[in-house]
Amino acid sequence: MIGAFSFLERSRPRLRRSAPILRYDARQSMGLFDYFEPEPPVGCARPGCAGALHGWQGKHQGNCQFIWQQGRIDPVDQSADEGSKLPPERLASIRLAPNEVIRSGYAHCDVCTGYAPFDIECVTDNQGLWIETRIDAKLAESKLIEDHWIQCMNCFDAWPHIPAKTVYRCPSCDHIVQR
Repeated sequence: MIGAFSFLERSRPRLRRSAPILRYDARQSMGLFDYFEPEPPVGCARPGCAGALHGWQGKHQGNCQFIWQQGRIDPVDQSADEGSKLPPERLASIRLAPNEVIRSGYAHCDVCTGYAPFDIECVTDNQGLWIETRIDAKLAESKLIEDHWIQCMNCFDAWPHIPAKTVYRCPSCDHIVQR
């Protein structure tokens, strides 16, 4: 009997006294978010890539995996299992908060699969309609020079312009340049 007891005691997991106590930190929790689809899509800033960034994730008052499209008053869909989705009539009644700026990030390019080096801000009007998308990064003005070159007006570096590309990252000063 004594031998069996000592065996059970040895097989029981032991707590380390030096282990840190884990505490909940709201800043580190993922939780729910919504997807945001700018119209027109924001372009990839990687050199040589003319792809579009997709999968923007943002948090605001009603995070329920909704998919919002710029210019639409209600969500276009919900990214959830069919059994968990809201019915279409309920989905049509959901709105973004009026006069709100929603930060979104974690987008990826549909061509090079790289991640966006910046966030966007989705701006709503007084009825909750998403009306504007702004890039939230160090921005620099640009100028088209000698027909096919983009020049950063922050550091005056220049690089070849790609016709379908709308967003660049300046190789010298790291500012985001829109064309």
